[in-house]
Amino acid sequence: MFSSGGGYSLTFDEPQYQKAATAHYLDVANVSWPYFTNGEYQESNGVWNRGGRGVPDIAAVGKRIATFLGFGLVGAPGTSASTPIVAALFNRIVEERLRLGKRPLGFVNPILYKHPEVLNEIVTGSNSVGANCLVQRAFECAPGLDPVTGLGTPDYPKLLDLFTSLP
Repeated sequence: MFSSGGGYSLTFDEPQYQKAATAHYLDVANVSWPYFTNGEYQESNGVWNRGGRGVPDIAAVGKRIATFLGFGLVGAPGTSASTPIVAALFNRIVEERLRLGKRPLGFVNPILYKHPEVLNEIVTGSNSVGANCLVQRAFECAPGLDPVTGLGTPDYPKLLDLFTSLP
């Protein structure tokens, strides 16, 4: 079994560009876990921070990623396998922008939240928590942003079209 480690930060507040998407998720998802808001952690029986920054913003497959280790290929799992794939996609977009005489990209998250159509939306599945082989569903996928797969997985042609169309 392999699941997303998404959720809501205890440390970082929810950014402005994420607020509408998170509110939509909470309207459409069946989140039954009790929550608390920033500053109430010690006085609450909540298990997640309603005012925290949601992660991930986007997702990629992170299981059995072909990785060269030592003298052979292995199937590497986790964020350390999927993050470089997403970074490589954005690096290619920057290269295309430079080829067009445009500047590199800065912080892309606000743009992605304004244009979720450039990502492949994931609407089924969940992340889970468990101990002693007892698994319990945590957050569920839902239309739009969710704390399992974020806004979805990258669709490179759509991302390229969007980011090369910007000044």
